[in-house]
Amino acid sequence: MLHIRTLTDVDLTTADAIFCAAFHTQGSRIQSLRQNLLLQPDGWFLALQAEQPVGLIGCINYGPFAYVGSLAVLPALQRQGIGQLLLEHLLLWLEQQGCTTALLDATPEGARLYERHAFVDDDSALHWSYPHTLAQSAVNEVLPDTLCHSDEQQHVEILQQEDIADLTAFDAQYFGAGRAAVFSLLRMQYPDRSLVLRDAEGWIRGYLFVQQGILGPWVAENTEDARLLLAHALRLPFDGPAVFTPGSNHQSSALLESTGFIRMRVLRHMRRGAPFSLRQPEHLYGLASFTLG
Repeated sequence: MLHIRTLTDVDLTTADAIFCAAFHTQGSRIQSLRQNLLLQPDGWFLALQAEQPVGLIGCINYGPFAYVGSLAVLPALQRQGIGQLLLEHLLLWLEQQGCTTALLDATPEGARLYERHAFVDDDSALHWSYPHTLAQSAVNEVLPDTLCHSDEQQHVEILQQEDIADLTAFDAQYFGAGRAAVFSLLRMQYPDRSLVLRDAEGWIRGYLFVQQGILGPWVAENTEDARLLLAHALRLPFDGPAVFTPGSNHQSSALLESTGFIRMRVLRHMRRGAPFSLRQPEHLYGLASFTLG
């Protein structure tokens, strides 16, 4: 008999093993799983069969909408209805929380399950990768005069804790919901890699968090602001980061292609519930992850 309960800190190693096995992933995802659990401790669930962990799912509930992610079932037990039960459990939990709109990014294979639960296509989501072999000299070529040309009117600085409220207000007009908790956690994890762009009067025009393997979340007023943030990010030490972008942000795709990023795959961005009109994906140049949005 299948039993579903809330995921806890002591389950993280087991959850990591399930996720890596389900998606044939090399390396651990325990850091991102721990991050997700810190942000939404009541919104992550573990499925057990005969008291053995076999699957997981979770979400981040932003209030107006939730982002669903990390639906994973052990390979030997897939196609037996476990994923469906996990999804139904999560959707019921969201309904009880008063959240009626859910978003997610699905592979073509996984999308079939979501379609059966009233998810529809809302956009696409693109996964970009930065090649390890692109030398710093190449970065200088594709972003030649960005720093010296733009710094006269605006400047990039390190985000401070006291800036979180202003950043949250700036971001909400494009993301569609407040995510102060996400910003606070990322700033704590990456204190010297949390970049904010201000104009000459001190108003925020964009920001970019340079995570360990992901550039994002990344929001900007326009492409030139996004380019300036990217130029600063690529001058930091890193190892081939990924960027996840809304497919409808064509400016982001053009910027990444011109900088040497390679598009790896296309996912289906899906929605269950009413459209959320406050979201402006043309300003979202990079997601925090496929789970955080």
